Amino acid sequence: DLGLGDDPDLSGTTVLSPALLRGRLLDQVRLQPNPFSPNGDGINDEMQLGYSLLSLGAPRPVEIGIYDLSGRQVRVLAAVAEANGRYEGKGWDGRDESGQLVPPGLYVLRIAVEGDSRGDEMTQVVAVVY
Repeated sequence: DLGLGDDPDLSGTTVLSPALLRGRLLDQVRLQPNPFSPNGDGINDEMQLGYSLLSLGAPRPVEIGIYDLSGRQVRVLAAVAEANGRYEGKGWDGRDESGQLVPPGLYVLRIAVEGDSRGDEMTQVVAVVY
């Protein structure tokens, strides 16, 4: 039986063995659509992000940011604490921190998680087209 607040898709037992601690904390990162075109026509206007967090003993800090190719941070998409599970629904509308549409081009999406004893991160290229 599940307890109050348990989600059948996310509930379970976490086992922290030495073999698991050497694995990834972050997996199955998916961006859709990529490329995307935030031009306001209602088609592929927003990139959606999905990812899985693994082997965490408790909710831990997760940061998601968009960077230009020079390494300058363009936008913070999330800075939250999250537990093990699959996460969907975070998106990027192609705007920078000031709300302006970014120029077309390539950007880097970075997801970083601080685990109990170590961190993990992944980067993926995002294409913005008009």
